Order: sequence, then C-alpha cells, then structure tokens
Amino acid sequence: YRRSEPAQVGLQGKDNEKLAAWCAGPIGRSVMDRFLLQSLPQLLSPKGSLYLMTLAINKTEEIREMMAEIGFEVTVVLESIRERPPFPEHIKALRIRRPVIIY
Repeated sequence: YRRSEPAQVGLQGKDNEKLAAWCAGPIGRSVMDRFLLQSLPQLLSPKGSLYLMTLAINKTEEIREMMAEIGFEVTVVLESIRERPPFPEHIKALRIRRPVIIY
C-alpha cells in the first residue's frame, strides 16, 4: 500500500481499480488498521501469529499501542534500513499474537 488522500481510500469502479488497490490513506494504514481491529481478533487462533511488514511511515509504535488496547502483543522480529534512492526505507517485520499465558 502507499500513502494517499483520504478521499482515494475505497474508490470503486473500473477506472479506479489500480488506484484503489494501492490507496491506504495518509500514513498508509487505512486498510491495515481495519483488518487488524475488525478481522484479526476473529481470524487468529489462540496460539496463532500474524507477521506484518511495515515501513516507518506506518508508525509502528502506534500499531503496537493499538493492538495492546485489544489484547494483543507486538514484537519487532526484523528491522532493516534499506538505502534506496531517493529515500531510504526503514522496514520492520512485526509478530502480532495474543499474550502467552503460562500456568
């Protein structure tokens, strides 16, 4: 996904197919947030994990806080800065899961 204007998110119609496939709002998380908050709690098994690739612009710490509020823990499992002109990419792989309860 890429950053886009809020009005571009959810565009429909044949002329907008390619644009709509990439539009994810101002910080590139509109689709991601909707999935994480609305779908993940029902889809992820109790011992399951979701691995999610993010860029710095996605505000990883906000994702961590948002997921903690609904009972998930987020761990950075990979971090890389890729020098790619004209802008470097700061990439993180996150593991999202329910907290492990040890009895």
